[in-house]
Amino acid sequence: MIPPPYPSLSLARQEEGTAPFLCPEGTGEGPGMGVTEALVNETIVELQQVVKKYQGKASTVTALKGIDLRVDAGEFVAVLGKSGAGKSTLVNMIAGIDRPTSGEIKVAGTTVHALGEDDRAAWRGRKVGVVLQFFQLLPTLTVL
Repeated sequence: MIPPPYPSLSLARQEEGTAPFLCPEGTGEGPGMGVTEALVNETIVELQQVVKKYQGKASTVTALKGIDLRVDAGEFVAVLGKSGAGKSTLVNMIAGIDRPTSGEIKVAGTTVHALGEDDRAAWRGRKVGVVLQFFQLLPTLTVL
């Protein structure tokens, strides 16, 4: 078997007794509090055939290729992969920071990929929290 031209992503899941990955408004009381019984098995994140391509000067780079993912309320999911595997791209798609080249993304009942830029920004401000990996920005910030 010939390996694909892109690194692979893998998911680590832990379902029992963990905080939700994303929680619809009014369903939890914060990290570690779990979810209500009514939400058990409710899909919170769903990606269908998500593709993200970046066009360079000389070639096109495929960061995500046909990603299908379902995360139910109460699941804790870690995205694992080597540098360049598409982990940040995947999180950016789920958070509405970036749009897919093709495919569908639904988060907490919202069809994120269909929102315009202003609507995605407003939705993200109300519904999503992301801790970015760019720690090198912290020394430039002050509390003043």
